[in-house]
Amino acid sequence: MHKDPVCGMEIVAEKSAGKTTYNENDYFFCSINCKKKFDADPESYLSAVDPVCGMKMSKDSAKGGS
Repeated sequence: MHKDPVCGMEIVAEKSAGKTTYNENDYFFCSINCKKKFDADPESYLSAVDPVCGMKMSKDSAKGGS
């Protein structure tokens, strides 16, 4: 299982709507719309997702971090 970095949905790679390789990592998507959003600005989605639960957040509202 993989987590769609845009919406957080759990995705089975073989049934995903699309895949993008970015910085040598593969990302899978629930829809073409999520893939297009990610492809337009991958860093905004990678830096704005909690690495534990996958919840989208803003850096300003995060309660913890390093």
